[in-house]
Amino acid sequence: MLKKTTLLILIISLLSCQSKKKRFADLNLHFTSNLKIDSVFISNITQDREFQFLPFSNKMHIEFNDSINDLYNINFYTEKGLIMNQMWLNGNQVTIKGSISNKITIDTVIGSNLYYKSTAFKKKYKKLVDEDSLDSSKINLFLLEHTKNNVNNPLSIEISNHFFLRNINNKKQLNNIYTILTNQPNDIKVHLLNPIKKIENILTDKKIDFSKHTFYDDKNNLVNISLDEAKTYLIDFWFVNCPPCVKDHMLIAKKLKTLKQNNIELISISTDNDHNTWIDYLRKNNYNWSNFREIENYNNRITTKNLITVFPTYLVIKKGNILKRSHSFSFIEEYLSIK
Repeated sequence: MLKKTTLLILIISLLSCQSKKKRFADLNLHFTSNLKIDSVFISNITQDREFQFLPFSNKMHIEFNDSINDLYNINFYTEKGLIMNQMWLNGNQVTIKGSISNKITIDTVIGSNLYYKSTAFKKKYKKLVDEDSLDSSKINLFLLEHTKNNVNNPLSIEISNHFFLRNINNKKQLNNIYTILTNQPNDIKVHLLNPIKKIENILTDKKIDFSKHTFYDDKNNLVNISLDEAKTYLIDFWFVNCPPCVKDHMLIAKKLKTLKQNNIELISISTDNDHNTWIDYLRKNNYNWSNFREIENYNNRITTKNLITVFPTYLVIKKGNILKRSHSFSFIEEYLSIK
């Protein structure tokens, strides 16, 4: 009888252990809140590996379709509206504990060292920029070092993007970061947000060919853009709901005469899909310089072919050669000496 009782206890104990193990899924969310929360949306940042809408509970155990090794959206739909959060995560059976009020507060993350690496980087980077905003060399060294230290994990994508945007006009520096990024694992190298292809494009492609593309004019007709080889062109890539683009247009409008005096022709190319939204913006602000709009076919757009994904983007070109590129009109002013 004693043996049977002992065996029964052992079986119950094993079943209990198995039950507890099953409670830990790929991602485990333990959140407290005084708010009424309806649901949770979880995806990786590009929404190609994970995309799940789930009913909310204080403890959620979520199985993923793929491994955890990316930047993730974890968004809560509450009575006060959408409360969003993004987190770099890796590992297995990751547990996130926190609370939700007007924002998401993370108390602890178990099973993902990438989360703590990312928060430590962001804190150090912000402090460095605040203290040494004018010391580009110091900031560049910091970003290069941290990209190299994280080259085998996806955090290197975020770090290298900071470096890329700071040094888009400096091919020597871009070559430095490109050399590091070539050592990334392939699954990180092909990530949609990885700047390596854009950097490679800048380092190797010195021309832009307008003859291969068509655009919409202000009458919504398909047209080609012909460039005069004797002229220098300032190409402005933008879209209506882009605050930096709108702000720069106010500056550009004041410089049209100066551009013309220097034999520089401005051509603005919008990526907007809606013709009426685009044309209403131009007419409202009386922007009468050469304006065109990209075609709907994304794969055949000039911005797609030239990996232009940050706006505004300005290119100074002559005879099809890219002389300078920037995301700031002020920088272009200095380069063209038209201030």
